[in-house]
Amino acid sequence: MKPIDPKLKRWLPFFVLLMLASIAYSFTAQTTKATITGKKGEITLKLEVAKTEAERQRGLMKRKMLKPYDGMAFFFPTVAPQKFWMKNTPLPLDIMFVDEAGKIVAIAAGKPLSEEPVGPNSKVATVIEIDGGRAAKDGIAIGDKVTYDIQGSPQALAR
Repeated sequence: MKPIDPKLKRWLPFFVLLMLASIAYSFTAQTTKATITGKKGEITLKLEVAKTEAERQRGLMKRKMLKPYDGMAFFFPTVAPQKFWMKNTPLPLDIMFVDEAGKIVAIAAGKPLSEEPVGPNSKVATVIEIDGGRAAKDGIAIGDKVTYDIQGSPQALAR
């Protein structure tokens, strides 16, 4: 058996730490299923949950792809107007703004890497990001109802 190259040996702790961090993230990332019900029927999404300030700030930054029915749900501790931008997000997203009653009040097209904030001036409880163009493909519209497979309100989970 060959000895480990000293240059590689120097990087070994970094790779081990990176691997452990990746494993830890996979166990801590909470997901929820969201069902959107509208005139076109029901659509089910699998969403990562961003419930802390750090998770909400990071969002889907640096993601290069999403599966067709995957995305992220942003749960906020208070109902208030929310604006989103696409800084460091290289893929287009549909951004849905949902009020406290679970009704979609606005849908914005997030342009890759844009720093221009988008969103309604009305109060929202949650925001959902999905693959760009998915809302139009599936007929998701303003007024559609969103429900989550969680106990309690999204605001109760937010920190």
